[in-house]
Amino acid sequence: MDKESGHRDIANKLIAALKGDQFILYSQSIKPLGSESNKSSYQEILVRYAEEEQKLLHPGGFFPILEQHNLMATLDRWVVNRVIRWFTAKRKSSPKNWNATHCSINLSSDSILGAGFVEFVAEQLKASNVPPENLLFEISEHDVDKYALALDKFILPLKPLGCGFVITGYSGELVSPEMLQALGID
Repeated sequence: MDKESGHRDIANKLIAALKGDQFILYSQSIKPLGSESNKSSYQEILVRYAEEEQKLLHPGGFFPILEQHNLMATLDRWVVNRVIRWFTAKRKSSPKNWNATHCSINLSSDSILGAGFVEFVAEQLKASNVPPENLLFEISEHDVDKYALALDKFILPLKPLGCGFVITGYSGELVSPEMLQALGID
C-alpha cells in the first residue's frame, strides 16, 4: 500500500468516526492566576480520536490528515454540536447551575473561511436554547493575522448573539491590541 492510499484509508476511518461518534471530548479548566473566584467556570474543550481497543489518538495524530482532506470544519461542527448537546443534558440533570460553565472551542481556519459555519452555530444555539455566551471560540493569532478580513465577516454575525471570541498563542507580535479590539476579540 502506498502512502497516498494509506492516508486515504485513514481519512475514510476518520470520516466514519465523525459519523459514528468515535471522537471523545474532554475539558480542561481555565482559571486566572491568583483568583479564588468561582462564579463561573471556563473549560477548554479538547478532542481525541478513539482508535481500536480504546486507544486515544491525540490531535497531532489526526489533525494533519483531516486538514489534508478538508475535514477540519466537519470536526469543528461535530465538536460544537456535542458541546451544545452536553449543555442541554446538563440543563436537564442540574437545572439550577447548568449554565455557569463557559466552553472554549478551538476553531480551524477551514471553519472561519468556509461557508455555513456561522449559520450552523446560530441554528444549533436556537434549537437548544443554550445561551450563546456559554460558547467561546478560540482563534489562533496566526489566523487572526492571516485572515483578518474573513474573521470580521465570521465574528460580526455571532458576536451580537452573545458568543465570545478569544485568541490563542497571542504574543503581540503578529496582531496589535487595536486589531483585536476592532475585530471584537474578547
